[in-house]
Amino acid sequence: MRVIVLLAQHVGGVRVGSVARFSRIVAVGDVHGDLRALRACLRVAGVVDRDGGWATDHALVVSTGDVLDGGGEDWKCLKYLRSLQETARRQGGDVVLTLGNHECLNLQGNLASVAPQGFLDVESDVGSRRAAFLPGGPGALLLNDLCAGSPVARIVGDTLFCHGGVHVDFLDRHRPEAASYREVLSSVNAKACDWLVGRRVDTLADGTPRILDFRSPAWLRLYSNPPNAEPSKRHCDAARHALRALGCNRMVVGHTPQFSADSCCGDRVYRIDTGAHYGGPKEALELRKGLEPRVRSAAIRSNL
Repeated sequence: MRVIVLLAQHVGGVRVGSVARFSRIVAVGDVHGDLRALRACLRVAGVVDRDGGWATDHALVVSTGDVLDGGGEDWKCLKYLRSLQETARRQGGDVVLTLGNHECLNLQGNLASVAPQGFLDVESDVGSRRAAFLPGGPGALLLNDLCAGSPVARIVGDTLFCHGGVHVDFLDRHRPEAASYREVLSSVNAKACDWLVGRRVDTLADGTPRILDFRSPAWLRLYSNPPNAEPSKRHCDAARHALRALGCNRMVVGHTPQFSADSCCGDRVYRIDTGAHYGGPKEALELRKGLEPRVRSAAIRSNL
């Protein structure tokens, strides 16, 4: 593992050069309704200031999902990310999201993991939480805005971002004859956008879109299990195969908490769910062209 960990010093904003469209990419993992954890992860990377305001310019922030459920501030987290997205775009940056399994659960009406405050915040703003997150509702449309065309997985340069991981079997199931794997991913993303805004898509018997079933990038755990350890050779081979098919060098995933952000499978998979909501370190993965990925870390993991 070659991930470089840098402990941040909270001494103000970090200046970022504007050499390319995005001077750097900052990826954050699962925060599960913990607004303080979300801001801490962004601040440690110099993306936001002490007050939570956008503090850089040409940076791209990617949340790999599971903003929802767990803590009681998940609606606030979504609206905060949307506000940052609007500010970032005015300054040459961007903020985007890929759907996690907990976003999918809310979209399917499964609210079993929603905290009481999570119901109240949505109800006081836009009405019933269940109705808000059904496809076409204000919560689903907010997710669609944040996903910005790539709800399932996003490729930026040579890096693939998604919640759980991409397996070639998933791509093959949705692959028309003669289509490239990147075309398949684009098609899957387009169908997910259709679902978010309320258009009809192909579903399973329980209403789950086929593109977001338990083998999809929103649910796959092959590369993040076992936690804090190397996946099996078979699973690492699957990661390598998927990356080769999509023309990428690495994928960045969340979904399964690790003690700290790490890499596995010969630095092909970077795992950034640190259990931030549950007391884990507040970290972000930073990628710059020509440099090794670096973990920006605020603190050592607290005892659970």
